Amino acid sequence: MPGEKQRYIKLQVYVQKKDGISDEEFHKHWANIHGDECKKIPEFNKYVKRYQQFHQTPEDRELAKTVLGDETLPYDGCAEFWIENLEDFKKFRSCPGFKTIAMADAAHFIGAAPVCMVGYEWLQHGPSTF
Repeated sequence: MPGEKQRYIKLQVYVQKKDGISDEEFHKHWANIHGDECKKIPEFNKYVKRYQQFHQTPEDRELAKTVLGDETLPYDGCAEFWIENLEDFKKFRSCPGFKTIAMADAAHFIGAAPVCMVGYEWLQHGPSTF
């Protein structure tokens, strides 16, 4: 079997930590506070089918370079959103809670403007998650 296209669109947002905070502070805040803040927003719960964070520490970067000989992307993390369509994500980003809760919290730990990728997953190996 050549694989199969997965159901949801995936939006990846690559982030860098804010200047002046430590790596530990960045990862701790993002992992322990930001997700819970986002879950307070009704539109987040309505339109985002799955949200996960991919954390990359300086130790991870060094390990990739030492063990694999590879350079890593210059980001501290990647927020991954599974959504039905981009219009739904736009509705989430347009709601009042996005600015007053999600972005207000992000200002505490995210630095330069994030960049994103939008597309779909094509499963080649392993079980489908949903």
